Amino acid sequence: MQVTEADLVALIVNRGISDLRELRHHTGAGDGCMACRRRLQSYLDTHAGAPVMRERVTAMALELVG
Repeated sequence: MQVTEADLVALIVNRGISDLRELRHHTGAGDGCMACRRRLQSYLDTHAGAPVMRERVTAMALELVG
């Protein structure tokens, strides 16, 4: 199964995926030879929690404005 980097990042950010098992479940990525698991984990390390951070930044901006 081929999953693009953009698809992976979108799933991590939009669904709040934060663990490798869940990412593999939703995409099928990393189920074959397992060579890409380090890369998948790096996407999680970089992008997991992004919606939470976006919400915090938005809340802080609203406080400053309003």
